[in-house]
Amino acid sequence: MSSFRFPIATPREVRSSLREVLQDQRRPLVLAALVLSAASAAGLITPTALGRVVDLVDRSGTLTELWPLVLLMAVGTVVAAILLAYGTVLTVRVVETALARLRERLVDRLLRLPASVVEDAGAGDAISRATDDVAEVSTAINEVLPTVASAAFMIAATFVGLGALDWRFALALLLIFPIQVFAVRSYLARAPEIYARERAAMADRAEVVLSSLRGLATVRALRLEPQQRARTALHSWSVVTWSMRERIINNIFWGRLNLAEFIGMSALLCVGFWLVREGQGTVGMTTAAVLLFHRLFGPIGQLLLVVDVWQSASASLRRISGVLQVPAQTGDLSQTREPSRSREPSRSPDPSRSPDPSQTRDAWQTSAAAPVRRPDGHLALRNVSFSFEAAMRPTIEDVTLQIEPGRTLAVVGVSGAGKSTLAGVVAGLRAPHGGQVLLDGQDLSGLDPELRSQVIGLITQETHVFAGTLRDNLTLAQEDAEDDRIWEALDRVGAGDWVRDLPEGLDQIVGLAGIELTPLQGQHLALARIDLLDPVVALLDEATAEAGSAGAAILDAASDAVIRGRTALVIAHRLDQAARADAVALVSEGRIVEHGSHEQLLANGGAYAQLWRAWSLGRPDQEQ
Repeated sequence: MSSFRFPIATPREVRSSLREVLQDQRRPLVLAALVLSAASAAGLITPTALGRVVDLVDRSGTLTELWPLVLLMAVGTVVAAILLAYGTVLTVRVVETALARLRERLVDRLLRLPASVVEDAGAGDAISRATDDVAEVSTAINEVLPTVASAAFMIAATFVGLGALDWRFALALLLIFPIQVFAVRSYLARAPEIYARERAAMADRAEVVLSSLRGLATVRALRLEPQQRARTALHSWSVVTWSMRERIINNIFWGRLNLAEFIGMSALLCVGFWLVREGQGTVGMTTAAVLLFHRLFGPIGQLLLVVDVWQSASASLRRISGVLQVPAQTGDLSQTREPSRSREPSRSPDPSRSPDPSQTRDAWQTSAAAPVRRPDGHLALRNVSFSFEAAMRPTIEDVTLQIEPGRTLAVVGVSGAGKSTLAGVVAGLRAPHGGQVLLDGQDLSGLDPELRSQVIGLITQETHVFAGTLRDNLTLAQEDAEDDRIWEALDRVGAGDWVRDLPEGLDQIVGLAGIELTPLQGQHLALARIDLLDPVVALLDEATAEAGSAGAAILDAASDAVIRGRTALVIAHRLDQAARADAVALVSEGRIVEHGSHEQLLANGGAYAQLWRAWSLGRPDQEQ
């Protein structure tokens, strides 16, 4: 197992991520804060007017004096409600825009990372960050921004209002601050680590559940259900444990805040009683002071609550931003796809012709203007090595190969020899630890992943069929493909007949939401995608292995049609595929031990010839 894990971002990196997603939202954000602050100010009208009503009743005032106060309270309530609603709408607009950008950046970065990085870090962790953590941040931001904007002004305005009634009311209120400061400091000393550990435990739980589901057939075959249930229970209990610790510190936190509220209310009543007794205040003034303080319960509690919410969200935000810190290749994505080239028979190139890197470098890559030309397709590997762990023996070691444009190289070898790893390195799924992969003399390690996926197409034995129509599944490779072009690709790979037999044709729903395609049909779909993508280099990693012996010949013909005229690297699980290739490379323990044409290797009588004799035994049509 790889030791790589997605990092946890530092506070500085989190602030940088937030600035990026909010960079053009400052004016709407300021407007929302002003509107919410005005709503808070309007909300102070009612308790102040109500205090005057109490004094009016105490001195037996008239209805003429009462109605203006009632009207003032009604107007204040309506204005506060309207401003609060408008400010909330503005805030939600800003928040949802920023959150959408954050989510898009996260998904974009995950898609740009090599598949090996995501696999090594754990799909469960990636999914947890893209779902649970994003949801946590979404909830928090929607609560935090309007709360801070309205509550902060409410608290400031209330202190001013209490001081205007009598400065001793404001002084009495200062008693609660030491308790609240102590409560917040104690909470912040423990909460961040607990929330971070809870998020990590949730990611571990997701990883266990996903691994069980993805390997369901193996789990059932080996009767591993008890072990998997035990692992799931163990990680689930870890989540419960950290959640309980979170709840305990929350209860302690809120208990201290309630104590502060009790002391503050008691102090105000004592001051009010003294002022009334001494003739320096009225019952109405005390009532207004108590109501104003009571209104503070909500804003102060909300402000302190966002500390709790923000701690949980900040842990999630650090995990999301951590993914954004993982370096991903970037480049100019303004390239437009060239029209599909016409299919021409494979021509034998001049063996003496080899591209000069100094002449071809950057000749076809995207520039600030437009792409210069399509690559010729000369693929070369120079001393390429790769290991899954630094301490392990390299999976592939010092591999040097060259494939001329339009030619096909078949890579053969026993299971575990490193064939699929080699294909993954060429496709860019894994970065080589040594050596270079060159296309027309240009090192592909610095190539933008999107451009690389357009010039190098990979098909493996595992083909994913997305839930949706067949047309949707095919146009993933070329979004603007017309139906005529889609049918051309399907007919080329031999899939046109069975697609036409479907009730809805290209509009047929497939995948989880529709009919289930057979392995043969799934591979037909993958091969048609490659034809639509029209890459310069085609990589087939045992692409016909899942079709079974009945469909092997059909898929072999389809594969040959797709790679015709392209540079192709074929990971062959059957040696008849190697026999049809222009050249064959035999891999053993990560190294190329034999290389040449099928006929040459048979004539040499080496390891490949022994493999061929063993494989063709009992196949009279293959024996030579």
